[in-house]
Amino acid sequence: PYDWLHTYKIADGGKWNVRHTASKAVFSQNLPGNYIYRKAVELTGPDSFVIAHQLRNTGADTLKLRQYCHNLFTFGLSTVGPERMVEWDYPFAGTWREDNIHAVKDSTRIWMESPMETGQKSYIGDLTVTVPQPGGYGFTLHCGEKSVSVHSDSPMSSSVFWSSWRVFCPEPFIDIVIPPGKTHRWKVEYRFD
Repeated sequence: PYDWLHTYKIADGGKWNVRHTASKAVFSQNLPGNYIYRKAVELTGPDSFVIAHQLRNTGADTLKLRQYCHNLFTFGLSTVGPERMVEWDYPFAGTWREDNIHAVKDSTRIWMESPMETGQKSYIGDLTVTVPQPGGYGFTLHCGEKSVSVHSDSPMSSSVFWSSWRVFCPEPFIDIVIPPGKTHRWKVEYRFD
């Protein structure tokens, strides 16, 4: 059975292509008879960028997948503590794992009560929004006076939250279903304040 925490040998990595300009990088992967994936990272201003995805199903079967992003912001490698918080645009529910350290939550926020030490981690699983998300999901990561606002044009199916002593990471998942011959597009915008 497939185990998403296990590293598997890659049987066929497909054909890769990378193009870039001064403000944009485009990564393409073609796995003939399966899919063509394109990811573009583009600077959209002095304090913002967009990651745009495009996945075309070139196979005979419907593609069903759950895509996610780690959002590993370090804010200059400062130690994670009370100045870190994530605030979701919509109320959510979720369950802390028993070994959770320092993190607390209310209906829209997760934050740290005290500084974390080397090797410590916090984790909340099965995080789901409790209201519809017209136009997609959104959240803001705070670190003192600094923040990063993240907005997607796709609704979040679920999420996890994970933190170590260096990173504080909401990891939203989106469900994607692509029939043969069809293309699915989605994007995530990041703005630094």
